[in-house]
Amino acid sequence: MPVAMTKGGQRYYFAYDQVGTLRVVTDASGNAVKRIRYDSFGNILTDSDPLFEVPFGFAGGLHDRDTGLVRFGYRDYDPDAGRWTAKDPILFAGGDTDLYGYCLGDPVNWVDPFGLANDQSGMGPLSGSDSDIVKAREIAADKNAGPAEAKKYLKNTIREEREKLKNLKGKERKKLLKRIDQLKGAMKVIPRYYPPQAYPLFIINPDLMRQILDDHSDSCLNES
Repeated sequence: MPVAMTKGGQRYYFAYDQVGTLRVVTDASGNAVKRIRYDSFGNILTDSDPLFEVPFGFAGGLHDRDTGLVRFGYRDYDPDAGRWTAKDPILFAGGDTDLYGYCLGDPVNWVDPFGLANDQSGMGPLSGSDSDIVKAREIAADKNAGPAEAKKYLKNTIREEREKLKNLKGKERKKLLKRIDQLKGAMKVIPRYYPPQAYPLFIINPDLMRQILDDHSDSCLNES
């Protein structure tokens, strides 16, 4: 997320909370020029200066002042309802049986920057400590391998796990089927989180971000 912007020839700095919600804007001297209070699900309670417009809203999403919705990559979030306006594009691979549910009903501790997941890292089925998924993340982040090799690794793992199903019944079979579903979900979303240069991606389209910033400021400073 950007940490500063220049507006009207003046430099302003941003302060965010634990889920990436913009809370305070200060001037170069550290004086607060804008304070925003939200409830847990992203409804704006108070805004000390509504005329000082900043595009970033709840949990780092892009706030639409006309509709009140917040854009997170693939979906729009409705703070009034505390739900997405569309079902999860990756369906149940996102980790929630409610395809419109936001962060498993816990927006204080969880984030979903793409509208595809509901966990603290924002990576959905790519999260967790499953050894094969951890390995896939390592492969995807390796400049000599990348997401394509990570997908191959997961595909082979799924094939091996399916072979094991032939000898399983009952609870053990259900447990393995659940793991296979997670592996399939990880294989499906891994290219979205790891671009070709093999670094995790957690922001919206850069061109769209640049256009939005140009509409609201003279220049913007991003985190290094």
